[in-house]
Amino acid sequence: YNSTDDESTVLGIPLKYLYVLYLSNGSVLDNVTITDTSRTTSGLNLPHNSTLYANVSAINSAGLRNNATSDGLIIDLQKPTISSLAGSFLNLSSNFYQSLSGNESLWVYASSANFSWLGYDVFGNVSAYSYVLSLNSNTNPDDVPEGSISSLANEVRKTFSNLQSGRYYFKVKAKDEAGNWGNPLSVNFSIDNTPPTIPRILSENKSSNSITYSWSSSTDSESPVVNYRINLSYQNGSVLNSVLVNSTTSRTYTFTSVSSGDYNATVGAVNFVGLFRWSNEKGAEADFTPPLISATPNVTVVTSSPILRAWTNEAAVCFYNSSTGNIRFYYTNTTYHETK
Repeated sequence: YNSTDDESTVLGIPLKYLYVLYLSNGSVLDNVTITDTSRTTSGLNLPHNSTLYANVSAINSAGLRNNATSDGLIIDLQKPTISSLAGSFLNLSSNFYQSLSGNESLWVYASSANFSWLGYDVFGNVSAYSYVLSLNSNTNPDDVPEGSISSLANEVRKTFSNLQSGRYYFKVKAKDEAGNWGNPLSVNFSIDNTPPTIPRILSENKSSNSITYSWSSSTDSESPVVNYRINLSYQNGSVLNSVLVNSTTSRTYTFTSVSSGDYNATVGAVNFVGLFRWSNEKGAEADFTPPLISATPNVTVVTSSPILRAWTNEAAVCFYNSSTGNIRFYYTNTTYHETK
């Protein structure tokens, strides 16, 4: 505040100011006469939704005065809130959009996520938002508004693309015109866009009219493996039979009423979001033919430190039998094997 008075200027007498700070209910918070042209009042403990006024009277040396009253300053101590928050994703299995449930233990197959929200303030004036998408549940939005500086209040939707597998935490909070930041509201979700590990067929046992296969377990670091599918095919690739094995612990299946002939089998592991990984994919190979082996010495030798040597027609791991059981060769896992 400030005022001028010609006589006071000529006489060099400073103006006095009667400063009164009060609430709309008439409560006076500060009442002082000073010559300063500014006044700071602290420690007021103002109630929320109250209106604060300042009245200043300028008084010259003759006691003449004039006064002015400020606009009402509304005290806003209540944080704004996020009144609604919704998320959706494009399910890559069905190619349909689905709502995010907010349950991070429910895995989805997606690479993008969309969010929209609305804020609420008791005075109806949300001025900005801040949000963050993180793989860390402890990460919160900062106090820097998002979006264009000319339309911060309209930043009410966001799309995140090229998301990798993991557990995600989206959080958003609102800011009101009084500068109060609200508490964040969150939607949590988990993305799995990688298939399980490759299962490997371990054994094939044929009888007169049946074939039994067993296979290794498949794992997934995100959503769990839920079942397996095994296909029995002719040599030309056409499928004779396809069976869904609704168990992840019993990894064996017997095809019955099978005519004599040569067949191929493939096993697929499927995770919770529906992604398959098959045993005949690159990196997987079923081998049911044992290696051919020759060894020396192949006659009786009397010695306290025999050296055993063996050769195989393919890379293999060799063992020899003793009174304590099967013992692995010291040098093996290739086509030449040696041990003492």
